[in-house]
Amino acid sequence: MHDHLYDLSKKDELKMIGVLVAITLVLFTYLGILVHERQTSENEKLATTNSLESNLSSISESLNKRH
Repeated sequence: MHDHLYDLSKKDELKMIGVLVAITLVLFTYLGILVHERQTSENEKLATTNSLESNLSSISESLNKRH
């Protein structure tokens, strides 16, 4: 009887460890996705800023050529 209870507690321990591992994996995956999305949005912002700057410089060049 005592051994049987011990086996159950071992199973419960394994279940708890499994649940903790699953939660940890989900959290780290979520954090990784968030960081990745933030980096891509920063890269997109940089790209749009660069294209805006190049557009503005070409516009100013064409305006300067007119004068």
